[in-house]
Amino acid sequence: MFESATKQRFAVLGNPIGHSLSPRIHAIFARQAGVHMEYTAELVEEHAFESYVKDFFVQGGSGLNITLPFKARAAQLATQSSERVQQTGAANTLWIEHGEVRADNTDGMGWIADIHRLGWQLAGARVVVLGAGGAVAGIMPQLLASGIASCTLCNRTRSRAGELVRQFSSLAQQHGVAVVEDGLDYIRNRRVDLLINALSINSEFDYGQYNVKPEHAYDLSYALDRPTVFCAVMGAVGAAHVADGLGMLVYQAAAAFTIWHDAKVDACAALWQLKSNL
Repeated sequence: MFESATKQRFAVLGNPIGHSLSPRIHAIFARQAGVHMEYTAELVEEHAFESYVKDFFVQGGSGLNITLPFKARAAQLATQSSERVQQTGAANTLWIEHGEVRADNTDGMGWIADIHRLGWQLAGARVVVLGAGGAVAGIMPQLLASGIASCTLCNRTRSRAGELVRQFSSLAQQHGVAVVEDGLDYIRNRRVDLLINALSINSEFDYGQYNVKPEHAYDLSYALDRPTVFCAVMGAVGAAHVADGLGMLVYQAAAAFTIWHDAKVDACAALWQLKSNL
């Protein structure tokens, strides 16, 4: 495929943003697809997000990825949004189409694609999720549609978990999934099929003291040079399968790249290349 003569501009916006791997990931995809593009990571002050997005597109920018803490605000900027955005209330991908700002949320797509890469079977699984923030909302549509039997959302502030249960109650009923909220103590001495960690990366939560026994353990966060604390503890307590969120990051980026360029890329190869260069 020949590169286009005009370099398109893309960026990821967040605060903080210095840790972002998105420029490296999209550079790999651009080489795969023969796309001539510029992709940068931009630190945006919280008060300036809406004006930054407007200026980016007015100045000819083609697309944006959005990360913390702006995903909910990004959803509000779109003229048209996908069903995933409407379900989650958050957007991580913006672009211009026919002069309008469009929005999608590829987080859940990235998560379920990584689950398939890992070969994990979710049919009939009892799932427990630690945390009840935007990261959880982002994967809920795909989690509920994956064939699981039940999902318990556990959070320090139980009322926040309850808000998510209510947000996704109709979708849960549609898929025949029992979804309830509870506190973090729910996992003490409990065996579960899949434990998903979505607590803050800065959390001081002591996973080990709860003696939870998961068959599968998935951390939505990732650490580049070592296992995350969650992954290390779950491996030590005997979880049969443990994974962090690096694969999810790459697969959600692949979905965004396809939206922008209408070009399929090899996310598995990109993940292997990224890991080999870390």
